Amino acid sequence: MYACEVQESWQPRVSPPANQLERLATGTDLYLVCQVSETEVGKDNVELLWYKDGTAMTRQKIRKNGFIQASLAFVKPTKAETGNYTCKATIGAENKEETVPVEFFERAGFVESESSIHPQEGENAKITCETIGDRLDEIFWLKNGYQLSEADERGYQFEDDYRTLIIPDFFGEKDDGNYSCNVVQFAQIYSKDISVTAYARPVITVFQVPENNAGFEGSSATFKCSAHGKPSPTYKWFKNDEDNSMVELNASDKYKIDDGLLGINYLVDSDAGQYICEAENEVGNSKQNTTLIIHRRPKIERMEDVTTVLGNSVELICSINSDSNISDAYFMFNKQKYAPHSKDTSISYETVTDDSEMETTTVDDSEEESEEAETATVGTSVSGEEEEENNDDEEEDVETRKRRAIIDDTITVEWRDEKLVLTIPNAQMSHMGRYSCHAENMAGTTYDAAKILITHAPVFTNVSEKYIRRQEGESAFLFCEVSAIPAADMSFEHGSSQVYPDGVNVQLESTNDKLALSFNSLQDSDFGTYQCSAKNTQGSAEPAVFEIIKIVPPKDPEAISCADNVYPNFAVCRLDGYDETKRGEWPTRFQVFYTNEEPTEEFDWENSATVTEASFVDGKSVKLTGLNTEQKYFARILAVNEAGEGELSGVIPFETTAAWTPEPVIDAVINCPDVCSVNWTIPNDRGAEITGYKLVFRETSAVQSEIEDSTTIATPEIIETTTDENDDDSAAENITAEDFTDGEEEDDESGDVREQITINVGADDHHVDLPQLLPLRNYELTIYAINEVGLSDPTTYYFRTTEKSGLATLFPLPNWAVITLFVIVGLVLAIMLDAFCCKTRHCGVLACLTSHCRNRRNRAPKDIEQGNASGEHRVLITTTEKQIIRNDH
Repeated sequence: MYACEVQESWQPRVSPPANQLERLATGTDLYLVCQVSETEVGKDNVELLWYKDGTAMTRQKIRKNGFIQASLAFVKPTKAETGNYTCKATIGAENKEETVPVEFFERAGFVESESSIHPQEGENAKITCETIGDRLDEIFWLKNGYQLSEADERGYQFEDDYRTLIIPDFFGEKDDGNYSCNVVQFAQIYSKDISVTAYARPVITVFQVPENNAGFEGSSATFKCSAHGKPSPTYKWFKNDEDNSMVELNASDKYKIDDGLLGINYLVDSDAGQYICEAENEVGNSKQNTTLIIHRRPKIERMEDVTTVLGNSVELICSINSDSNISDAYFMFNKQKYAPHSKDTSISYETVTDDSEMETTTVDDSEEESEEAETATVGTSVSGEEEEENNDDEEEDVETRKRRAIIDDTITVEWRDEKLVLTIPNAQMSHMGRYSCHAENMAGTTYDAAKILITHAPVFTNVSEKYIRRQEGESAFLFCEVSAIPAADMSFEHGSSQVYPDGVNVQLESTNDKLALSFNSLQDSDFGTYQCSAKNTQGSAEPAVFEIIKIVPPKDPEAISCADNVYPNFAVCRLDGYDETKRGEWPTRFQVFYTNEEPTEEFDWENSATVTEASFVDGKSVKLTGLNTEQKYFARILAVNEAGEGELSGVIPFETTAAWTPEPVIDAVINCPDVCSVNWTIPNDRGAEITGYKLVFRETSAVQSEIEDSTTIATPEIIETTTDENDDDSAAENITAEDFTDGEEEDDESGDVREQITINVGADDHHVDLPQLLPLRNYELTIYAINEVGLSDPTTYYFRTTEKSGLATLFPLPNWAVITLFVIVGLVLAIMLDAFCCKTRHCGVLACLTSHCRNRRNRAPKDIEQGNASGEHRVLITTTEKQIIRNDH
């Protein structure tokens, strides 16, 4: 009875119920459960089975929490799984079922698209949201979290059922932001974020080109292109080729390209043409072009060397072609500038000084000499070849420099059509050398060079040292350089035989003007005398003689004498026994061991004596320095050279003298580029410490050299006169300061009334500046070194100041600056004086002066002086006083 009662009341139930299965989105997992209660059916055998549209699906059955259930799982279901699902429950012969309709609609979503868009600035922006899904309830848009509508003052528009948002006249500053497209389905919101940022097509705002669209040959040109755009544009540069095709320019040594900047290095003719700047970004591009013109420097046809005979007339022709006017053209020779005649038939030339300045001097046809040379600084661009020439000139001796300071007025330069012609009517050896022709226009300067060669017999210009000391097996090198036109035949002779290379040990290298002989490893037969000979059709040179000396261990001197040539702080020892023809056995130096005490036979010379070294050069004597005055010395010497050393000599006694006056100052250097200065080194004090120096300057009217008359030399010519040290030493010893004073007085009495400047400096001073010297004057400098014994022999130098020397250097500012400075100082003083007058007299300077002058003219007594005048007539009166006066009246 119990079983029958249970079976009548049971019923399968489906969860979730049917009313919750009407709006299901694809992709959403679903779990259907069919169950019967065990309390209703007992524990009998119950079967649960799911069917879809009558087709069995599963037989799964479990017991859980008092229920017998069968489940059906939908994992990411699709629309194909839509249908009627029936749960059948069977207990014995009884069947019951529950059917639920399950319908899946396509889930809302978005078609794959870019997450950011970039509308163009100023145009309507369309933001499209392509959706998918069934039964979409609503589509709406948000910007930065706020919902957009057509009623918004911004004027938003919507199309395609709100799937497209239109933003009119998109302006990035206010419209850029994060927009989201939102779709509502079954009370669920699905969103897609879109970043919207405005882009702008590039607009070129800056386009800078070379001035006048022109560049100069050999220089550089710079173009600058800058554009506004979003995103920031990139730049490209193009040049129109000869066939009008655009060729992109890439960064290289020729072109410098950097973010819109184009630099073109070392302009040439082919760089002329049209250049285009292109600024480009993701929106589009913008272009701008310009044309570059190249101004060329003058062209000089290749000049040829000219060979002539001594005394002949010679011409150098420089053919110049120029697209523009030639502003300057000239020849340079030996640092002198030779320019063509000007309209006033004068020749203008410039002298290049060692300070890289040019002195401009004019010599007209009347051969009138200017009293003072006019100096002007001229900036000149020097090419690499000219720099090399200048570097070579630095090695010239003083005589050559003096010669180069002289203008050769026999050289003339003139124009013949477009040719610059240099003429030398009477060619001399001094005219031989390199001449460079220079031409300048607005684009710059160019030059070419040629040599004037004068036929002459060979003359040696540079040779190796005469004596070359070597040991057997060492290397040796000889050379001789020659000047010869035509080129000389050169050779080395050893003994009576000509030297030839053997390819191994002996090598000869020859050029037109130099012959070099080298030995890799000297053999015994290679030592001896060598001669370098040179000859051409004009004659031959006196052979240059060399000697390769074979070094052997040094010979000891046969006799030594030091007592005959002793001085306060050094001694000269005469050495006998060295033959001029046997230099290989000469020592190069001597080690000197000396002591002040008379040594015994057991005296340890090597460890107890003072050791010094003395060089041996002339083969006759050595000089022992570092001695003290009035000291007795005992010395021994040891000969040393590259091959070894000799034996210690016998003991040599000698005694130094008392202190003398210092040696003369023989190496003073005078420089006058601006403020003249004198520099010198410390002379030998001869046993008494130097206490100071005396410099005496006198302006002199001595006869000037032609060099001084013709031009001003920035580095003054110095003529040095020094008393010979080999004169009577006792006389030098007896010169004192008092004697010198007496001598000066005698000079004055003899009529020498020249103004002099005397400068005394201390012992530590070896430099004196001379701003007090006047410009363009000849001066005589006499310099003395002083110690406690007296004054040294005088040394006299003659020099000439430049136009920049002297008092002018105390005011290094230009004239306008000096005048301005004085005006400012005057104004400041006037203001201070005016303030003082206002403070003390209650009036300005002019008012006080005027009042004072009027009072001086009107001295007659007035009422105001008698006390009868009214107080109202006073000019300066206080308010209180005026009130009192009114009350009195």
